[in-house]
Amino acid sequence: MQLKYRIGLFLIWLFMPFMFVFAQSDDAPSGVIAYIMPTGVTGGGELRLFNVVDASTQRLSPPNESPQDIAPHFSPDGAWIAFISDDQLAFIRPTGEDFIATDIENPLHITWAWDSTQVAFLTQRGDDYVINIYSLDTRENRTYAPPLNNLNSHSMPSWSVDGTFITYSTHIEAGTNNDILRVSSNFDPETIINLSNSDDISEFSASVSPNGLFISYKSETDDIWVMNITGDNPRNLTEGRLSLGASDTVHQWSPDSTRVMIPDAGRGIAIIDILTGEISDVEGENPTWSPDGRWVAYTRFKENREGIAYSDLYIAPANNPRNGRVALENVSSAGLSWQPDPSLTFEPIGLATLTPSATDTPSVPQSQVTGVLSPAEMIDWYFDGFAGTEITLSLNSDDFDAYLQLYAPNGDLLTENDDYLNSTNSLITITLTTDGIYRVVVSAYYGDMQGNYSLTLAGIESELRETTAGGIFVATATPTFTPTLRPSPTPTFTATPTSPPTLTPTPTLGLDRGQCPPNLPPRLVINGRGRVLPGGTSIIYEQPTPDSATLGEIPGGVSFTVLEGPVCADNRIWWQVDYRNIIGWVIEGASGEYLLEPLRR
Repeated sequence: MQLKYRIGLFLIWLFMPFMFVFAQSDDAPSGVIAYIMPTGVTGGGELRLFNVVDASTQRLSPPNESPQDIAPHFSPDGAWIAFISDDQLAFIRPTGEDFIATDIENPLHITWAWDSTQVAFLTQRGDDYVINIYSLDTRENRTYAPPLNNLNSHSMPSWSVDGTFITYSTHIEAGTNNDILRVSSNFDPETIINLSNSDDISEFSASVSPNGLFISYKSETDDIWVMNITGDNPRNLTEGRLSLGASDTVHQWSPDSTRVMIPDAGRGIAIIDILTGEISDVEGENPTWSPDGRWVAYTRFKENREGIAYSDLYIAPANNPRNGRVALENVSSAGLSWQPDPSLTFEPIGLATLTPSATDTPSVPQSQVTGVLSPAEMIDWYFDGFAGTEITLSLNSDDFDAYLQLYAPNGDLLTENDDYLNSTNSLITITLTTDGIYRVVVSAYYGDMQGNYSLTLAGIESELRETTAGGIFVATATPTFTPTLRPSPTPTFTATPTSPPTLTPTPTLGLDRGQCPPNLPPRLVINGRGRVLPGGTSIIYEQPTPDSATLGEIPGGVSFTVLEGPVCADNRIWWQVDYRNIIGWVIEGASGEYLLEPLRR
């Protein structure tokens, strides 16, 4: 072979994009992924397909100069894509044919029946939510409210594999805990069964596994659980080892039903093995499984250009999601869906496999306590620690912005944590360096906040207790444990007689109740976290008026930090927020509906 020819082949190989390297191996990913491409217009997004093998793309959006597409969902047979187009439910074939438009606005948590003939989803009706079922065969939408009262955004539906029933979460009566329920797919009230039936704890976000044997769900103590489809044998998979975000996060099962992938968890995305409890996580959003379950795809934010957020699409081995590579640049964070392959089959998982004995799969040691925090209170907990032991402390509350501090046996502050990732919970993971009594301080970041909390210590055979006494070590008299002061904004709860705090960022706008939407009291708080309701999009304005310049947009389900507000004008509630270094004004509510919600409050 001539030298020039060899050099030419080498250079072609050297600069060949990695997606072509995927195509050279039988172990490489394949298929197509539905994604959203920014159009360069604020709020605009175009539904497209990405071919994993040859890196080609194809537009699927119906003819529209300014499409606004989000949230693609492939049907289980791969023959349809459900998505939201211009705020309405729509369907299209992956070939771009047979586009179906509906007039159903703002559907939440779209989930396909396993026979790919219908979808279930939530819609909001006033202050309540209802479950809908739309049939592709009849083009009919059926809405069910009674007897499914008390539904909320956490009540996401999930189909049984045979299509005979739907699971969802709700509280049976006002003031009671959320439970996981099942009901026949025609919503006969006589068929409602409470599967979790817990008096002490609330459960959310139920999801049925592809093999039809299991249901995964989240508890209010921020753990992921799995139980049999009949509701028996509940098992805590995470045991305080994973920080979670919103309660209405969709659980995505692997095609072989051995793993659950959770967005808004860990570093951003967490994959949990239901047989071993092993957790792997990666920074990213919008995860989706490959048809064979050996790969995952996700997006990761890259930059903001002229008010438009751009992300990159990554593909990674499912057993090592942090080893991902960029497959496609400059996509939107408005959703991904990998086309399933219905020809693939998987080995069944025996029920006995999910019930290991204490000697087969020992659980991670943990101690959990609950309590009530009063305004301006700091609560101490103690535990015996041992040098060389890695422990995890997690402080969770739906009522206040949690703040957690850990002190060494000599009284020195070891570490502290406020908001872990996009939540208002706190999490500390640390390897202890000495034997002795460690002190944990529970408080709220803002002193006027109060409410219930749970504190979990994991990774060590030790119990949390309220005093230094009662353990194997003896506390010394010195030094005195004194929590260090932490920097924080000037607290709004401390009144000053000469200069009362103002909520008015400009002389002409302010919290004029006459300008606020009726029956929509502001719910966000300054320096707190909020998010756009799933399925929606929030435009960021330069000033609190829709006539001002637009700076960008926040996708549905994505969170932000509240800086100033509220401001009411023209029956709209405005807040100034910080979203990935874009600072501007967003609308919390208008026309009788909330567009934003406080995160974990």
